[in-house]
Amino acid sequence: MTESDFQPLIAWLELNPNWVFVAVLLIAFIESLALAGVIVPGVLLLFLVSALAGHINLPIEWLLLSGFLGAILGDGISFFLGHYFKDSLRNIWPFSRYPKTLQSGERFFHKHGGKSVMLGRFIGPIRPVIPIVAGMLGMSQTRFTVFNALSATIWAPFYILPGYLTGSAVHLVLPSNFYPALFSLIAALLIITLSFRYASLNLQHGSRIYAALLRNNKSQNTSSKDYEFPLASLSLFIGSSLFFIIWSFLVLRTGLLSQLDASVLQLGAELRNISTFVSDISSRIFIHLTLLGDEKFLYASFITLIALMLYLRQFRASTLLVISGLSTAAITHTKSSI
Repeated sequence: MTESDFQPLIAWLELNPNWVFVAVLLIAFIESLALAGVIVPGVLLLFLVSALAGHINLPIEWLLLSGFLGAILGDGISFFLGHYFKDSLRNIWPFSRYPKTLQSGERFFHKHGGKSVMLGRFIGPIRPVIPIVAGMLGMSQTRFTVFNALSATIWAPFYILPGYLTGSAVHLVLPSNFYPALFSLIAALLIITLSFRYASLNLQHGSRIYAALLRNNKSQNTSSKDYEFPLASLSLFIGSSLFFIIWSFLVLRTGLLSQLDASVLQLGAELRNISTFVSDISSRIFIHLTLLGDEKFLYASFITLIALMLYLRQFRASTLLVISGLSTAAITHTKSSI
């Protein structure tokens, strides 16, 4: 089946937009139902219907909820079939004709346990049989329900958002500086990633730089046979300190970052105006990202981390974390006199 085969359905849904949510629920249900997902091209259908939903600007929350419920119901019924029929499934068509289908699902389930319910939803060859195998092999209903809900939570956006974004993009008129800003961000992230990768390969135990420094320091520290020079930690400390000093100088003594802030603010404002969907999603994402830096959240997460480290009896690491945390708090709360 191709896209043209489903054009009558898409045209009908465009005239009856309230049925789009029902269509997404049914497609997700069939896609997740034992073996039916192999016969019906659910991925293609989900993309087409989701693209239509984005094109006519239907609420994304209801679309994701429809996909989520359909995925849960499909896997849930498959699990019930496996739980009810047990080993007699091997004698029922199509498993009687294609026994390797069940066998591959059983091997995967025995290898990964409950996680296979989550992993199997995204792996094509075994996706249609994992829920039915889980029921057949006696997985508890409560445990299956938890894994089923978690996997559906990830599955729905993964399969619905690409189509929805494609349909929404038809109406978008991007700001003139969008692509330069995007490529600059990608370039910056790439440089940072490659720098850390280079440092990881060349500052760890066994590298040339490490070996050279180790030879120089062993002569001064002969009491320990397994002496380890903390080159990576020292390099990270020096690099972070230099970055902090340079960034502070740029903020306090130049107007370069103010210009950058103004450009980013203007780009964000233009992006918020091009689409209700982009505005809503971007606002939620950036608000939550900003709240990760909230002082109360940082204190709560820091205390939780220290408590966990103490529970794991990582006393030395906990002490170092407390020192670094208190030092960071002191630096950020000290008024600069520069």
